[in-house]
Amino acid sequence: MAGTWPLLLYVVPLLLAACTRALPSPPPSPPPSPPPPSPSSVTPVLLGQAVNFAILTKSGITNLGNPLSSITGNIGVSVTIEAIVGFDVVADGTRLFSTSLQVTGAIYSTSDAVPTPAMLVAAYSDLEAAYDDAALRAPSNTCAGLANSSECLNVNGGYIGGVAFKAGTYKWASFVELMSDITIMGSASDLFIFQIGGYLSVGDGVQVMLVADGDRGAPKASNIVWQIDTYVEAASSSHLEGVFLCKTYAVLGGGSSLNGRLLTQGETTLGGLVTINGLPPSPPPPPSPPPSPSPPSSPPNPPPRPPPSPPPSPPPSSP
Repeated sequence: MAGTWPLLLYVVPLLLAACTRALPSPPPSPPPSPPPPSPSSVTPVLLGQAVNFAILTKSGITNLGNPLSSITGNIGVSVTIEAIVGFDVVADGTRLFSTSLQVTGAIYSTSDAVPTPAMLVAAYSDLEAAYDDAALRAPSNTCAGLANSSECLNVNGGYIGGVAFKAGTYKWASFVELMSDITIMGSASDLFIFQIGGYLSVGDGVQVMLVADGDRGAPKASNIVWQIDTYVEAASSSHLEGVFLCKTYAVLGGGSSLNGRLLTQGETTLGGLVTINGLPPSPPPPPSPPPSPSPPSSPPNPPPRPPPSPPPSPPPSSP
């Protein structure tokens, strides 16, 4: 019996090692599920060349408040200059655009010289494409923080006065009316799309207010798109924010104001004392930094100099 202990001390570790190797490895843990999409996961609506205009229309622009209305930004029509009424239009010497005391910018029409008509055709085509893009966006699944509603579809039945909107895509099957102020709340990078299946009506003195939610700045008008299946009418002294893509026409009443763009497939009419602050186009990306200069190369080694020739031997002396 005593002679078996050395053998057991040798065999048992081998058996334990073999059992350990035979045990199967546990299966790897599954990767974590991706987080659900956020209601603020909205991609921008690209305006193309229409981004260069404060007002761009197909049929015409009428300024009823001449000379009291004021527009900062370019305006344009995809028809002749006669469709721009009430602006004291003066043709520029280049014939490429016109000017007006009421417009801090240029006025474009198909009456201008080449290449302006082609530019207007492209810009209006981009307007239509942006409208179609905005109209086809799916509404967000949830609208976190939205006052008075937890849905992004037909919020408050279209009567949205007093509502605070956070980032997302909202859709109404019919009209929308603002009879009291609304708040668009978020950060400077948040995107908002409002799809309206009928008209948008804004009451006297009603304000669209942009409010910061946190420390990343307030929402930008350039990131707010109103896609309107018919028209927008804003009453006296109202204030709007955002890019308005209208299927038919737009009317801004006396003393009203807009920080944004009016891009309509019909006509635009401005009452007296209307102020439009068109948004600047997005800045171009910064230029690429110049390539780093290559390090100076070492000067080549000078070629070896031949050894100096020995001085000539003196002639032998005469005997």
